[in-house]
Amino acid sequence: MKAILLLGACFLLLSFATVNAGAQTEIKRGDNWVLYSVAENYSFYYDKTNIQQQSNKHLRVWIREETEEAATEVKRKRDEGLPTKGHEFFSYSLVLSEIDCNNKQIGEVLVTDYDNKGNVLKSFDFKDVQMRPVKPDTIAESLYKAVCKAEKI
Repeated sequence: MKAILLLGACFLLLSFATVNAGAQTEIKRGDNWVLYSVAENYSFYYDKTNIQQQSNKHLRVWIREETEEAATEVKRKRDEGLPTKGHEFFSYSLVLSEIDCNNKQIGEVLVTDYDNKGNVLKSFDFKDVQMRPVKPDTIAESLYKAVCKAEKI
């Protein structure tokens, strides 16, 4: 009987820990982040409270790219010829993107990679934003649709 009670208590603790761990992820990310796409071990969010219109009518929005598979990020960086030092602990990237809703174009302003403790792994500041067409059926198109629709541009 004691064994059954002990097993039941362990099950309840594990259930609570699993639910609580998910809640901590949500709290860490915050309610302002809206999921707009999921692909290949990544989840993509944009910050609905921080969309800024520039003087050229482009929108700037913060993107959060998360993965629970750091190896996926290491492989992606290696394939792109980018540095991978420390990325075995990769957790997420924050990307400041610029979107031209009228001409359906997108570019990156700033990209910062973080480890699972919130430390900066690498940061890229693009001095000249290279705008490129938003291709159909891509993660960029999902962002374009979500942000441009939200801002009604």
